[in-house]
Amino acid sequence: ALSPSGDLTVKIAPDEKGKGATKNATKNATVWLMEFDSRHETKVRSGENAGRTLVYVNVVRNIRSIGTWKGEAKTITVSAAELDASGERDGCAVILQTERTGPVIGAAWVKLRN
Repeated sequence: ALSPSGDLTVKIAPDEKGKGATKNATKNATVWLMEFDSRHETKVRSGENAGRTLVYVNVVRNIRSIGTWKGEAKTITVSAAELDASGERDGCAVILQTERTGPVIGAAWVKLRN
């Protein structure tokens, strides 16, 4: 969730029933933060698309680890200053992934700006 001050709080809860993907979570799942632009336009200057404007959606601009998870209840806070130093991103996704390249076991997204 995004606080009024712009800090992002990520709350991860264990699977209370012991079922589902979190049942098989490894010792160290990575919590990834991916900041993105929901819409990005590029004016093409040369080549076969010269003169056109290409529109892209959900363009990831930054990916970084914000912590690890070992199956416990956990809260991670990312300050507003850390979240988007450029002030240009308008959304972010938080991905919980077993090991560094294993299956994704949780995901959420948050709108950073209107």
